[in-house]
Amino acid sequence: MTAQTEISFRPMAPATATIEDLLDKARALRGTLRAQQAEAEARTYPSREIYEAFLDAGFFRAMTPKVYGGYEMSLRDFYRLVMEIAKGCPSTAWWFCLGAHHAVNVSSYFPKSAQDRIFADTPDFSAPWSFNGVNLSWTKVEGGWRVSGTWMFSSGIPHSTWFMGGGPLPDDALPAGATAWEAPMISLIVPKGQYEMLNDWGSILGMKASGSHSGRLTDVFVPDDMVLIMDRSKPIDGKTPGGAAYGNPLYNGLMNGFVEGGLAAMAVGCAYAAIDAYVETITKRPVGKGGASAPSRASNVHYQRPLLQALTVADATRNMVLEGAETYRLFAQEAMTGKAPFSLERGMRMDGVYQLAEKMIWEMIADLCRNAGSGALRDGQMLQRYYRDITTLCTRTGQADHRTELTVGEYFRNRGIAV
Repeated sequence: MTAQTEISFRPMAPATATIEDLLDKARALRGTLRAQQAEAEARTYPSREIYEAFLDAGFFRAMTPKVYGGYEMSLRDFYRLVMEIAKGCPSTAWWFCLGAHHAVNVSSYFPKSAQDRIFADTPDFSAPWSFNGVNLSWTKVEGGWRVSGTWMFSSGIPHSTWFMGGGPLPDDALPAGATAWEAPMISLIVPKGQYEMLNDWGSILGMKASGSHSGRLTDVFVPDDMVLIMDRSKPIDGKTPGGAAYGNPLYNGLMNGFVEGGLAAMAVGCAYAAIDAYVETITKRPVGKGGASAPSRASNVHYQRPLLQALTVADATRNMVLEGAETYRLFAQEAMTGKAPFSLERGMRMDGVYQLAEKMIWEMIADLCRNAGSGALRDGQMLQRYYRDITTLCTRTGQADHRTELTVGEYFRNRGIAV
């Protein structure tokens, strides 16, 4: 069991920045990220050096509202940043994204009084948000709740500044007849010092450096305005607290259609990283059993063909993910202006597109591995690591095809089709 690391903030990030500024900084860090992949896996999360480099670069304030000193960048630009980080280390991009992008959810759904506290000290925000809770206890008391429990897969918890955990409302507060999906959920946010990180990550096949440890609360008092009660099945029709406060559709969207996009952006960066590793392999190895004078595999069409296919898949999925970010903005804008609700169907179909992109990348990296040869898949080889990472992403529960009945049911219901 590991206590949450104490963090001292240094005001080194620039007050303003463009996405090109952040992308340049991410590119400059690529060599360091790749050099630290193995040690990050052994540690199970990125180094303090990497965390502070991201902090100084301003990455953690990319999605924070400008009123609090953040950059309030578009979701499309944020995905571009995640992709660039993932080219250096997919696990690090997972850790970063699943901490930093929750600034959007906080700014969308929590009341202003909570946001004033959350962003009071710094616009640099990082918090895991896990709904994989066990032994949860929510007790309503005057002015708030007393909460205990453990949340598994709290990706981003190392070096985090806040912790978010959610789960079903207590049984005595559930609406009569509510299903597991339709039942309102309860979620909290607490600052560092009120939660602990458990030393229980790293045994899964891949994403070993993603910092997806469990987080634990023990009888913590959480004020009412730091607790969110939300219904995952309810569409957004009108302005959210964030939409009303900031006038930006970024803060007016549905959780469905949002979270998976960051993971798909990470997968795209992983695709380009795998291509780099494949190219390095085929340029250094001769065709057949030839010696040093034999032409490299890179000159042979049988090794060029999978490279071309991989480049095509990487470019296509990049466009899918970036278009997804624009679609999210459009749906949120329509909800904010009253043109059309941001419905559960819309959100879940967006998730399906993102997961299709992830599956395409998984199959593409597998094909690169097949053509690179088993020597490129030894322990410590980057291509092996990328294959493990993308496999871990694509074997999570909650894939789109696992929710067929729910998504298709929404499709039928929204069109008055009786089945």
